[in-house]
Amino acid sequence: MALGLPVPVTERLRRDSRFNVLQEVGARQYYITLNNSRSPTNDVLVRRAINHAVDKQGIINAVFLGVGAEIARAVYATPIVIGYHEAGFYEYDPERAGELLDEAGWDMGDDGVRAKDGERLELSLYTRRGATTGDFETAELVQGMLAEVGVAVDLIVLESASFVPAVTVPQEESQYHMANLTWGTVTGDAEYVVSTIYRCDSAAPRLYNRAYYCNEEVDALSNASRQVATLEERNEIYADIFEIVQDEAPVIQLFNQTHFVPISADVHGIYFEPAFSNWPGKYAWKSP
Repeated sequence: MALGLPVPVTERLRRDSRFNVLQEVGARQYYITLNNSRSPTNDVLVRRAINHAVDKQGIINAVFLGVGAEIARAVYATPIVIGYHEAGFYEYDPERAGELLDEAGWDMGDDGVRAKDGERLELSLYTRRGATTGDFETAELVQGMLAEVGVAVDLIVLESASFVPAVTVPQEESQYHMANLTWGTVTGDAEYVVSTIYRCDSAAPRLYNRAYYCNEEVDALSNASRQVATLEERNEIYADIFEIVQDEAPVIQLFNQTHFVPISADVHGIYFEPAFSNWPGKYAWKSP
């Protein structure tokens, strides 16, 4: 069994009768966090516009050969996660992005960059190169797509050793407008998403809410979900939470990674679990 192989290698193994390839959307989601505490990404109209300006399927086709990912339909959660609810996504629509930026008061300048009250619409985007498959390439493509709607992006490439500290600071110390990240639900359950990245008290550096997203209604629903008696009742509350968060666009909602696990053809019983990057072999067996 092999994990983490590049898509071209996996595709070659798929054509080899000595191997079977297990394929399923896993728990890793690619996203670009938007700093909800800094202008101009503290404006929900700007955040929605940025989401509409990004061609998610185009990035999947270019970076993941069209097969290594699928468009995310919930913020931070993937379909394999227990308690998942499909809340939708922002269609690629540059015209709508322009309308939302106009509504937010950002007028297109003669130089192709929008401005408001004498301030140009320039955003910083922190990224790494090679920390995860396609991270830098995704950031570059997003930079070009935002330029098409009048948003200038300063792409700042950091080493992992400096990237993590730079995006894990108290809200008042944050310097970035955007940060290129991935997320994995390590418990396999949506409670981990709600508690560690949706709530006001989950803001970095305490937990993983690097968008500094805060909504009192979401917190109240999260509190209520901890009091109900059944998983079904809890998941109904989570569905409401997913809808609210998606509408407020705290991140650029990108895509869920598809995992490919090549296995020797005589090995059986390997399967996916909702927990991030977990392919248990406890029931595996080998045919003669």
